[in-house]
Amino acid sequence: MITVTATALAALAAIGGLWAQAVTTYWSQQTAKDQLQQSQEESRREISAQAVTVSAWLEDPIEDGSDWEVHVLNRSPDPVPSARVGLKGTMTFEGSDVAIGAYLYLNTSRLAPCTELVFSQKSITRWVREGADAGAAGGTVWVSQLYGFTFVDRDGMQWWRLGNGHLVQSIDEFDFPEGDGKSTFGIEGVPEVRKAASCGSAD
Repeated sequence: MITVTATALAALAAIGGLWAQAVTTYWSQQTAKDQLQQSQEESRREISAQAVTVSAWLEDPIEDGSDWEVHVLNRSPDPVPSARVGLKGTMTFEGSDVAIGAYLYLNTSRLAPCTELVFSQKSITRWVREGADAGAAGGTVWVSQLYGFTFVDRDGMQWWRLGNGHLVQSIDEFDFPEGDGKSTFGIEGVPEVRKAASCGSAD
């Protein structure tokens, strides 16, 4: 009886030891997994540190899109090497009453640190049809929607903000849809330059 009890106790002790070892192993694996996830999240935050501070938006266009402002904002302490804002709207040239459905884009070759650019109807000086060398003599651009926004960060990485503001990494600039009856124009002008209200903050 003593031998059986001792054996049973030894078996229980062994089982208990295995259970404790299993628990320890499980928590060690969970800790390692948590540390890996934390490291990955920190890496993602570091990669997107500048990107989250760069944005663009279309400010309260009235119904016909004739009174619009496009804002491009860099709240980081480093410049943005290049940026492109894609817009949807219509164009009417001088001497014509026909409005042309158009995709429009604004480019900037360098967005200075802690700077906001504001483009508007009155700041546009010319527009160029995609693939053409010369702009139109005059007319009116109406803007109704911000289609997308792409830019290159300080590390040369391409980013794309969708029309809803969602930020994603991208290896290419966005492409406008083809075959929908809209022409593509680049619009050029001298924007109003403002100091960013806050700098170095993603909030």
